[in-house]
Amino acid sequence: MYAMKEVMPRFIVDFGDIETIISNFQDAHRQRFGFIMDKTLMVEAVSVEVIGVTKKLDKVVLNKDTNASPLAMVRMYTYNAFHETPVFLREHLKGSIPGPAIIIATESTIIIEPGWEGKVTSEGYLILTRKTCLPEKKIASFDPVMLEIFNNRFISIAEQMGYVLNTAYSVNIKERLDFSCAIFDNKGNLIASAPHIPVHIGSMGECINLLKHKIQPGDVFMLNSPYHGGTHLPDITVVTPVFDKDNCRFQSPSCRCRGYCSWFHAS
Repeated sequence: MYAMKEVMPRFIVDFGDIETIISNFQDAHRQRFGFIMDKTLMVEAVSVEVIGVTKKLDKVVLNKDTNASPLAMVRMYTYNAFHETPVFLREHLKGSIPGPAIIIATESTIIIEPGWEGKVTSEGYLILTRKTCLPEKKIASFDPVMLEIFNNRFISIAEQMGYVLNTAYSVNIKERLDFSCAIFDNKGNLIASAPHIPVHIGSMGECINLLKHKIQPGDVFMLNSPYHGGTHLPDITVVTPVFDKDNCRFQSPSCRCRGYCSWFHAS
C-alpha cells in the first residue's frame, strides 16, 4: 500500500524482487481505480505458506502385548447409563482396549465409548474402531409439503411482526432496523425467525424459560434482565403468549399452548 497518513487500499501480490512487487501492485491499483500515484510504497505484511508431508502408514502392525492393570475403576455415565470404567495411562497401553475405558495422556484425555475398541500399533499410535453397530433410530415421518407450508407460514408471521414494529418513531427501529422477531414453542425452542438482525435470537429462549410458569391468557411481558436473556439494558424483549383457548394455563398439564410470538428491539 502507499505510505500515507490516510487509510489506503491494500493489495496482495506475489513475492518477488522489488521491481516485480512494485509492478504487480501498480497493475492491481490501476485495474481497480484506473490510476496510480507517485508515492512511496510500504509493505504492511508478509505471509509464508509451508506445505509438508507427514509420514504415511503403509501397513498398520498391531501390538499384541497385554495391557497393564488399570489405575482405577470409576463410574462413567454414557448412553443413558452408568458403566464401570477402567482408567489407563497412555504410556502403559500395549494391546487392545475394549470400551468403555478412559485413557489419560499428557496432552489430553481419551474416552472410549461402549461398543468401541482401541488398539495400539507397534509405533505407538492408538486406533479406535467401532465393534458394535448403533441401534437404528426411529425417525418420525413428515409430509414434506405440509412441513414447507407451515414453515413459510411461521416465517411469514415473524415477518409481519417486523412490519408492525417498523412503524415505530425510533430511528434505531425505523431506519437502522435494529430488532429481531421470532416464534418459539412452549419450551423456548426456536420455531421461525424473520430475516432482521439475528443477534438477539439466541437469548430469546431464556426469556421464555423465565416466564413460562407465570403466564396467564392475555398477558404480555416486557423485560430487559441481563440474567434472563437480555444482552444489555437498552434492549427490550416483548413476549406475547398465544393460547388456543382462553382458559388455558401454561403450567397446567392439560395446556394446549401453541407457542410464543416474541420481538426484541433496542429502545
